[in-house]
Amino acid sequence: TISNASSPSPLRPPTTIADQRHRLALLLAILDRFDDQSRELPTLRDLARDVIFPGLDVGAAIDWKTSSHRRQVQRLASEARRMALTG
Repeated sequence: TISNASSPSPLRPPTTIADQRHRLALLLAILDRFDDQSRELPTLRDLARDVIFPGLDVGAAIDWKTSSHRRQVQRLASEARRMALTG
């Protein structure tokens, strides 16, 4: 199973300036990973483990495919790309 009990949800609606700052920093970190020419394009699992939920044990493929973490990563990656395109 996928576990990372210490991490707050990055999809929680930002309610304070600190939350907004954290979310924007997260989106920029995702874009940095997509733009890093010295590495291969990151997978959603890479983003989850390295950027969004540091230290996340993604477990077996079936656990990852059905996890809510995967969907959260998909949404954040889409939001990051949208932010880069629209400003």
